[in-house]
Amino acid sequence: MKHILEIGPGINPMHHRHGVQLQHLAEDRRVPVLENNETYTALDQPLVDFSHRIWQVTKEAHGDRVQYVNGDRANLPFTDESFDELVSLGSYVNDPGLPIEFKRVLKLGGFLRIGTPTLNLSDFLVTWGVRLERLGFQRMDEETHSYPYSQ
Repeated sequence: MKHILEIGPGINPMHHRHGVQLQHLAEDRRVPVLENNETYTALDQPLVDFSHRIWQVTKEAHGDRVQYVNGDRANLPFTDESFDELVSLGSYVNDPGLPIEFKRVLKLGGFLRIGTPTLNLSDFLVTWGVRLERLGFQRMDEETHSYPYSQ
């Protein structure tokens, strides 16, 4: 079983897989895809309301393989090496402790998919890139996406 942790999804579960593809659908039709061999855990700050309709739809579609946790991204409430993949598309460059915490909960050989609010790749590499390499992470092929949000 592949265990996925997404940190800070807000009301966009598995946004990294779908981008804006689901944005045009009504909330009760936005069902994120979860493969049969995957579990998904969403962690967000206590202000996030997991009773939002998009979360109900996701839970209905995938049952016990989906769970929601309110918590602090700087002190993740999970045991060491719990996840095969960690997704954090809203990580803050100025929080130097996050890479250490991300590494702690990822299994050896796990995949970290990270996005930061920065305008270019070089800004990312001199902050997060250096920290991640010092922790033993290996850089994958460059892949940049723009995720436009609207209300």
